[in-house]
Amino acid sequence: MIRSLPAYNRFAFAPRLYNPTLLRNVVGVLAILGIWQGISLLYPSYLLPGPVEVAHTFLRLLLQGEIEQQLWPTVYRTVAGYSVATVLGIGLGIAMGSNKYLLDFVRVPVTIVMAIPGLSWAFLAVIWFGLTEASPIFVIFVITLPIALVNTLKGVQQVDRRLVEMARTHRAPYWMIVRDVYLPSILPYIFSALTVSMAFAWKIAIVAEMLGSSSGLGYAMLKARDYIKTDEVFVWTLVFVFLFLIVDNGIFRTIERMIVKWQ
Repeated sequence: MIRSLPAYNRFAFAPRLYNPTLLRNVVGVLAILGIWQGISLLYPSYLLPGPVEVAHTFLRLLLQGEIEQQLWPTVYRTVAGYSVATVLGIGLGIAMGSNKYLLDFVRVPVTIVMAIPGLSWAFLAVIWFGLTEASPIFVIFVITLPIALVNTLKGVQQVDRRLVEMARTHRAPYWMIVRDVYLPSILPYIFSALTVSMAFAWKIAIVAEMLGSSSGLGYAMLKARDYIKTDEVFVWTLVFVFLFLIVDNGIFRTIERMIVKWQ
């Protein structure tokens, strides 16, 4: 029976077993690990530990529960600051884009907030809130809010004004105009706001925890640096990177595919 089947049916599952993109990704990662291992042999381990030593340190910290203990505070602070900032930023972006007077009123304050360096906000947060949960959450919020706002505002400004005027001519309420006119058009911009602000939120969370927290990945990284435990610095850095990749590829890529399919 099998021999009578066409060749394309006999090997129907072969493409699933061979993924060129995945293979190239794996080869690229292995190449980086090989180069890293080779360079680490030229320096003492306290300056540049190799990937094998870092892997051993990772397993030790994982089994001791240290990674879980430091990971969840960072996740909580990032999600808290990011969620409030994106919701408020998207709402303000839509409001500013649809109201010229509000745009003129808020434009300068938003520009000033964006111009202030993240380190300045981190120092101010420590002064205002001390070593509390509010300090890193505030820094994440104030950094990501303008990003979400500006991306959404750009999307609203690209909406066909004729559609808006038509809805107003038919006396559609404002919430209906937002739902049926603005939102379908600015979804790609909102997605861009979500991804870009998330990237900034993760990065600024580490800085904020280094300066104004007694727990989290940033604090653990700072403590490892103070005791010259370079292998632990690598571990905390890689945990941060892996976590971001999981969020980016597992959540935002799924949303992106949904948006592209909808378009």
